[in-house]
Amino acid sequence: MPWQRDNTVGYEKEATGKDMLNEVLRAGARRMLASAIEAEARDFVARHAQDTRDGHRTGVRNGFLPRRDV
Repeated sequence: MPWQRDNTVGYEKEATGKDMLNEVLRAGARRMLASAIEAEARDFVARHAQDTRDGHRTGVRNGFLPRRDV
């Protein structure tokens, strides 16, 4: 019957555009989350920079040195 045409779109064709959009959105969300966590860690260390125990600061960050071979 002419009124029962199959006009469905295959998953591969439809999902390609959506998957790309999702990846862009997820990458942006990851960057925003990483930036927020970095700012919160920086603020925490700054607030506790004066706290000392036995002459050593108690609030410090791990270093950012390159990975070493052991």
